[in-house]
This record gives sequence, structure tokens and C-alpha cells, in this order.
Amino acid sequence: MSDEKKNYGIELLRLMSMFYVVIIHILMRGGVLESSNGSQYASAYLLKCITYCAVNCFAIITGYVNFSQEPKKFYYSKFLRLWSQVVTYSFGIQLIAFLFGRQRGIGRLLFSAFPILSGQYWFVCCYAGLFLLMPWLNKFLRTIDTKESIRFSTLLFLFFSCFGTVAAYFGDPFAVNEGFSVFWLMVLYIVGSTLKKLSIERTMYTKCRHLVVAIVLCTLSMWVLGLLVPRIENLVVMYNSPFEVILAICYFLLFKKITITGEKIKKWIVCLSGSSFSVYLIHMQGYIKTEILENDFIWISGFSAWFIPVIVIGSALAIFTSCLFIDKLRRFLFKTLYIEHVIRKVEMFFSKLQDSVDRNFYRLFSR
Repeated sequence: MSDEKKNYGIELLRLMSMFYVVIIHILMRGGVLESSNGSQYASAYLLKCITYCAVNCFAIITGYVNFSQEPKKFYYSKFLRLWSQVVTYSFGIQLIAFLFGRQRGIGRLLFSAFPILSGQYWFVCCYAGLFLLMPWLNKFLRTIDTKESIRFSTLLFLFFSCFGTVAAYFGDPFAVNEGFSVFWLMVLYIVGSTLKKLSIERTMYTKCRHLVVAIVLCTLSMWVLGLLVPRIENLVVMYNSPFEVILAICYFLLFKKITITGEKIKKWIVCLSGSSFSVYLIHMQGYIKTEILENDFIWISGFSAWFIPVIVIGSALAIFTSCLFIDKLRRFLFKTLYIEHVIRKVEMFFSKLQDSVDRNFYRLFSR
């Protein structure tokens, strides 16, 4: 989005969602939930219910930002910029660990240079698939009007979220994989695109207080159901759960309404949100995930139920700000060492190559 059209509330949600992701990883990979019981578990589980919608928020934002009613050229070369970040952190951190003797074996080092093949980042793998399909999804969504988009999104929600959650109790008949899939990101992309259509036509009327009430009710419903019926605990808090979808949509609509006027605040939000994805890439890098994050926060479960959320949020804030600082340092080095310039040139080259291929394909099939 250009600066004129940029919604700073949505950029703020992007930042908050990544902060939520760090909290989730501390609770789950860090071992807080697994090592807690009684009131401590209830406290940690409530925090999980609050934050688990983060990935859904990201996917909805992607659909909202990347969909356009006006047909425009989609360049796959844009993925190169993201890919440069992924490889820099995946391989770079592994290389540092290897050089300092913290990680043995050249195989792991070489494997880290191919993060999608190694499946190191599940979200990057799924996002890569979504990225390839974006122009076709946009083309399809432009062919149907807003009412049809709403019907289609509702059908996807009812079938793959509502019915899919019930069916997940017996297995995974729709291969949604609890939302850890390209297909689920596609569903949320369509939801985000539909919200964009409604926004353009100004037919979406929601009040902030209603959205806040919906967020509180959804969160408390998941928390109570999960604690009272342990068998469905993981079903109510998974990405394709109806509660999580509604929660993500409510968060999106709420933050979209936020109006930020201060120019300095706007600059800070844009500056920090640009590094939000790097927070994920850094703290979930293979070596850091297995050697540093894995079960390294079990000690938090020893505190009182009231104090656990404070420590988890404080720890997440420390990781979040550290990762933001590291990415700002990376950006500075990329600019200083002209790596950013090289990436831009390569991006332009592949854009021109795509234009050339498109023209030749058109000539070939128009004969």
C-alpha cells in the first residue's frame, strides 16, 4: 500500500500479531503449558486463547493488502526480497553457531541454506505456496461481485472451519492440518480479500465496542470450553477453529478502525512493522528453536497463576525487541554493503524476464 492508502492500524496489528506469535512459542515450545498444572495451567492456557489467532490475523492482512479490484501486473520477483531475509537468518545463524562450535555437522549447515526444502519454517513454506497462487486468486475474486464473495467466504468458513473442527475430532478428512497448510492460508486470504471489497464499497458497519465484546466472548468461550472439556481443548484453540477465525476477523476490523495522526508514531509503526516477519525468522530459526527455545521456559510454570502472564509477556517482549534490533542491524549492513542494491537489481532483472516470458507465451498461444 502507498503511504496515502496505508492503514496504520493494520500495520499496528501486524506488529501485535508477531508479538502474539512469540508469546505462543514461549508457552508451547518453551514448555510453559506442558509443565503447568492446576491454576498455573489455567492462567497459561488463557494466554494461549488470547494470542493463538495471530497467524490468522497475518493471513487476513495478506489478503486485504494484496487484493485489488483493478487488474495489475503481479511480479513473482517480489518474493526474492522475502527469500533473501529467510536465507540470511536460516543460514546466517546456523553458520555463526557452526563457527563457534555450538553446532556440529556440515550437513545441518548446508541444509539451512534451503529452508523450504528442509521445512524449517512451516509458515514460510505455506506462504510460498500462497504467493504463487495470489495472482490467480485475485483474478478469480475480481470475477465475482461482493455478495458472491461473502457467500463464498461464508461457505468456506462453515465447511472448513465449523464442520472441519467437528470432523477433526475423528481425524483430518479435509487435510486442513489444524490450519498448518497452504490451503488454510488461501481460505483466510479470500476472507481478507472479501473484507477489502466491503471496505471499498463502504458497506461494512461495525462498532468498536461490539468488536471488543466479541473478542472477549470468543476468548472466554475457548478458555472455559478447553478447561471444562479437556478432550476438545486443542480443537477449540487451533487455527481453523471457528473461535479463532471470528477472533482474527474482529481484531482486524477493530485495528482497521484505529486512526493514527502523529507523524512520528506513523514512522515508528512503519519502521517496526517492516521488521515484524524477521522476528519470526530469527527466534524460530532451526538452531535457536531446538537449542535455546525448546523447553527453556519451563521455570516460568513454578510461579503463581497471577504472575505467569507477566513473566511470559516480559520474556516475549525481550525476545521481540532483540529480534527487531537484529533486523535493523541487518538492514543497515545490507544498505552499507550494497547488498540491498544487488537485491533490487536482481529483482528488476527477474521482473523484466517475467515480462518477456509473458509476451512470448501470449504470441505463442495467440497464433
